[in-house]
Amino acid sequence: MEKSFLYERRIEAGLSQSDVANALGYTVQLVSMWESGKNSPSLSVLGKYASLLQIDLEGIIYSKNVKKNNLCDELSFNATEFANNIKRLRKKKNLTQKQVADAISCNVNQLIKYEKGSSFPSIEQFILLGKLFKTRLDVLYFCLNYKPEDIQKEKKKTKTLLIVLPIITAISASSLTLGVTLAITSNVKNNKSANSSEEVINKINWNKPNEITHTLGYYPQSLVNDEDLISTLNSISTRNEYGYTKYGDDFYECVKAKVSTPTVDQIANGAISSLSFNNGEMVQNDKAYWFKVEPIEWRKIGEFDSGEIVLYSNLTLDAGIIYDDVSNDYNESYIRNWLNNDFYNKAFYDCKDRLIATDIYNMSSADYVFIPHAIYWPGTVFGSSEYARTKGAVGYKNNNLFSWCIKEEIITEDPYYEPETTITSSIIDNGCILASTPIDDISYSGIIPLIVIKNNK
Repeated sequence: MEKSFLYERRIEAGLSQSDVANALGYTVQLVSMWESGKNSPSLSVLGKYASLLQIDLEGIIYSKNVKKNNLCDELSFNATEFANNIKRLRKKKNLTQKQVADAISCNVNQLIKYEKGSSFPSIEQFILLGKLFKTRLDVLYFCLNYKPEDIQKEKKKTKTLLIVLPIITAISASSLTLGVTLAITSNVKNNKSANSSEEVINKINWNKPNEITHTLGYYPQSLVNDEDLISTLNSISTRNEYGYTKYGDDFYECVKAKVSTPTVDQIANGAISSLSFNNGEMVQNDKAYWFKVEPIEWRKIGEFDSGEIVLYSNLTLDAGIIYDDVSNDYNESYIRNWLNNDFYNKAFYDCKDRLIATDIYNMSSADYVFIPHAIYWPGTVFGSSEYARTKGAVGYKNNNLFSWCIKEEIITEDPYYEPETTITSSIIDNGCILASTPIDDISYSGIIPLIVIKNNK
């Protein structure tokens, strides 16, 4: 962290050095040393310090004026849990104490102290631990995968959020105009009293998804076949921030197909050598195709007693090479990040607040978009958009695609280890899982998003 940054943030927050010292339980002289760069704050006070400066954990570590989340405001550092978490993650990665000590430039005796909680890593060592364990720093700091039920004791507020869902009307070249307004009540904290995701799932009243009940958001879906329109679109060079091209009142996206070659095992499980569009045309690798941005249709598959409804996308909306080289743990996965950023921003452009009403998978914080849980697969045929078929998915009979799903994994040999959700890929046909594969064995995926909203009918 830069020495001038702490000073500047304190001034912007309207605090004196005495205010910071009193809040953290340190002397004014020590706070002054932090701001001058002569010393660094202890890891144990970093979260509270960041909250005082109105930034998040990465903001104070990397000297950036960012506040992507409110974890430092809502949670507190627990020395015992942090120490146990270092030990747990080391064992989970099958690393020895010497291997970890060497990776963070300390000796084994120091690491033993870190795992006992008698002392803390430096900020530099903390950053290295995050990289070694392949986990976000705030997740490591607040032990978000350690004891979710304990964390929730500190997060009791129920928030009512107003969101605006996008309806494309008069559209400029760089933005989508907004329409329908829905009031969404977040019951994340209330529904997290369960100790496992299965218990949370069981609180939902599931029903067969036999009708489309909602149209929310927009995403590229259907192949453009009109040659004149294709020629016109090819002549337009202007793109908005999501790569969309505007023509008339509609948006379009052009992508090059990435046709994957199924493995022997995939073919044995029913994979087909190629995918076709609705008109029978085979998808050709590296060929550019145009797709129209269209409303997303969702099926209602369940609801909570409190009124939130669970919706599946009616189609596989995207597919691509999204091999997760970070973690099979859904909390830290590339897929989760993609759903809540790239996909969310494209599908629900310029929403004011969170779309998700309830975190049904017992995560540490609410997401915008989910993927299905292995505990419940609706009894329905999963179709795929033509857009999805061009983006690298392995195809199966009936043009179904590989789809990610979440399952619960319990590590019993470690008494401190809580159940966590992991990601597998599944072949779906008529609502049945034909095969399931760990995520690190496959690099192509079809995405069937899931959202939870308040039922305003």
